[in-house]
Amino acid sequence: MLIGIFSTKFATKYRIFFIFLLYFLNLHSYGQKPKVDKIDSTKKYHLLINDAELKICDKQFKTAIQIYDKAFVYLKTPFVKDIYNCLLLCIYEKKYKPAFGYSRKLIQLGATLKFFDQYPLYNLKNDQDGWVNFIHDYPIFLEQYYKKIDFNLRNELMNLNIIDQNVFCPRQENFKISGFSEILFSDLKDILLEQGYPNEYKIGLFIENDTVMSELPQDVIIRHMYQEHYGNLDDISEILKRSVFEGKLDPFKYANDEMFKHQPNNFYGVESLVKVKDNFYIPKPNF
Repeated sequence: MLIGIFSTKFATKYRIFFIFLLYFLNLHSYGQKPKVDKIDSTKKYHLLINDAELKICDKQFKTAIQIYDKAFVYLKTPFVKDIYNCLLLCIYEKKYKPAFGYSRKLIQLGATLKFFDQYPLYNLKNDQDGWVNFIHDYPIFLEQYYKKIDFNLRNELMNLNIIDQNVFCPRQENFKISGFSEILFSDLKDILLEQGYPNEYKIGLFIENDTVMSELPQDVIIRHMYQEHYGNLDDISEILKRSVFEGKLDPFKYANDEMFKHQPNNFYGVESLVKVKDNFYIPKPNF
């Protein structure tokens, strides 16, 4: 299943919102911030990704690939959805050499050979020599995955996610009453305060069937923390904001969570998005 720009016709509108958000946050930031050059690199990255996605909408796939390549220079850890989308473009344009390069990046984050048996990824096999080399190199890149990923943290977040689904399942209301949600939120808050926001480069990919999941185990818990107005979330907001600047967190995820901060408990919806000048979208109000 495709992700990112290929997954929704609204991607361009939201990407424009993301770019505006980066500049908006830069004007309203507080506390410790990443270095200016890091912030500038992150902005340039998102601007280029936006341009690449617009080229995709115009079916200028070769140009989009070139822009993706430029964007990846600005972040040492490009967003997985962007790597995957560029990989798909390379396969479509039969540019197998860079396609294998992006495939190896996914292996380093936990993708298995079985993942490449699906359409259209199995078209990589059309380059027989490239595929043979890819199979040969697979154990090497998989070993890097086992060396770089924090599996203790990965397992801890997965366990917290399982608890979260029980806590917030409508049929398990008793979990909330017994205080499980407070324990859950406290545990995740401790992790975020100690380690920051862990993205795929810290805890690896999560794949369901043929889909690279854009939402990581902690994301739904963070959203519930905001929806339930769990204590003072300013310190968590600052960590997430800094992660946006550092290119570790998708701006949309941060903005989505922040919107819940100013809504009633258990608010689910997008009514807090308002349209402003030049088709930009920002949360309302007091953000």
